[in-house]
Amino acid sequence: MLKNIFYFIAFFVLFYIEPLDIGGVKIAILWKVALIGFIVIAILQSRAYSFPNFVFYNYLYSVKFLLTTTTFASIASTVAQISEVLKSMFIGLFVHFFIVKSKAKCDYLWVERLSHKLSIFIILSTLPFLFGFASPLQEGYDLSIYGTEEFGFIGFFQNAHAASVTLAFALSILTSALAKRRISKNRVFLYFLLTIGLYALYQTYVRTGFLIYFLALYFIYIKDRKLATVLVKYVPIMMIGLIGLYIAYLNSPVLQMRFSDKNVYTQNNYDPQDRWKHIGSGRLRIWHSAFVNWEEADFGAKMIGLGMEEAKDLMAEKIGNRIFAHNQFGQSLQESGVIGFVLFIIFLLAMYKFIIKRKSSQFYQTAITIYVGFIVLNILQGGHYFLIDIYLAMYLALLYMDDQKLKMETK
Repeated sequence: MLKNIFYFIAFFVLFYIEPLDIGGVKIAILWKVALIGFIVIAILQSRAYSFPNFVFYNYLYSVKFLLTTTTFASIASTVAQISEVLKSMFIGLFVHFFIVKSKAKCDYLWVERLSHKLSIFIILSTLPFLFGFASPLQEGYDLSIYGTEEFGFIGFFQNAHAASVTLAFALSILTSALAKRRISKNRVFLYFLLTIGLYALYQTYVRTGFLIYFLALYFIYIKDRKLATVLVKYVPIMMIGLIGLYIAYLNSPVLQMRFSDKNVYTQNNYDPQDRWKHIGSGRLRIWHSAFVNWEEADFGAKMIGLGMEEAKDLMAEKIGNRIFAHNQFGQSLQESGVIGFVLFIIFLLAMYKFIIKRKSSQFYQTAITIYVGFIVLNILQGGHYFLIDIYLAMYLALLYMDDQKLKMETK
C-alpha cells in the first residue's frame, strides 16, 4: 500500500509539472526522452529482436519523418522532425519493451495489472482538481464562447482533449476488466472510480472522449452478444444511462451548444455557405486546409512532405493559426507526403491484422476496443498522446505473448 501511495504521489507530481520548463525545454519532453533512452538500452541489452511485424512498420513510419523538404531548413524544423520521430515511435518501442521485460520475468500478466493500476491512477488524479485542492497549470477548454466564464476540466493534463481521451481510455480499460472479471477484488471501489471518471470526462466538454467511451461500451457489452441478452440485460441499463445524459443535456446550455456545433457567436446567425467550416469545431475547415497545403506543394513535397514547421506556417496563412491538421491521416499527408501517408496506413492495417488473427486470446476484446478508440482519435484529433500509446502497446504486447503461450501449449 505504501509503495503504491509513493508511486501515485511521484507520478502525480511528474505529470503536474510537465508544462514547466528547464532551460527552455519542457519537463514533459525531458523525462520522456530519458525514458526512451532507458527503453532503447533495455531492448539492446536483451538482444531479443523478435517482435510483431507492425512494430517494424511503426519504426519505418516514424523514421520517415526525418525525410521532408524542410527537415534541415532550420534548427526549429530539425528539432520538430526529430520530435515527431520519437513520439511516433512510442507504440513500437513500448510493445518491444513489454515483450522483452516479460520474457525476462517469465511472466506477462504484470502488463495487464500495470494497465489497471495506470487507469486507477489516472482517475484518482482527478480528485485533487475536482475538490479544488489543486489548480491546473494550463487552462482547459475555453467555455466563454458557450456563454460561461469557466474552463473545461483538464486536471494535470496539458489540454482538455488530452484529459478527455485519456480518461475515456482509462474508463474503457477498467470497464472491460470489470465486465470480463479480470478484477475480482475491490469491485465497489472500482465502480466508485468509474463514477468519478465519468464525471471528470463530462466536465472536459470534449466530444471525442464521449465517443471513444461509448464505442468501448458497445464492444464490451453489445458486440458478439445474443440479441435476447442485449435486450433483457443491457437495454434497461442503457436507457437509464441515456435518460441521465439527456437530463444533463437539458440542464447544460454549454453541452447543448457543444453537441449542436454552435456557440454564442453562431447560434443565431449561420451563413449557409460557411456552415461547413464550423462543423466539428471547425475541423472540416482545418482538414481541408491541410489537404490544400499538400495539393499546392511541388512534386517533391507531395511525395516526402512539407515538414511540421512549414505545414504550420501554411496553416497560419489559411486559417490564422499555426496548428496541425487535427487528423493524423491529413497530418501525415501534408507533413510526411504520400510516402509517409502510405506507411501510416500500412502500419495501421498491420496492427489490425495482428489483432484480428488473435480472437482466441483472453485480451482480444480489450485490444480491439482500444484499437478502435485509437483509430477514432486519429480521425477526429490526431497528434500523439503518450498514455494512450502506452495503453495500446500494453494490449498489443499482451496479445503477442498470450498467443506465444497458446502455441507452446498446443505443441
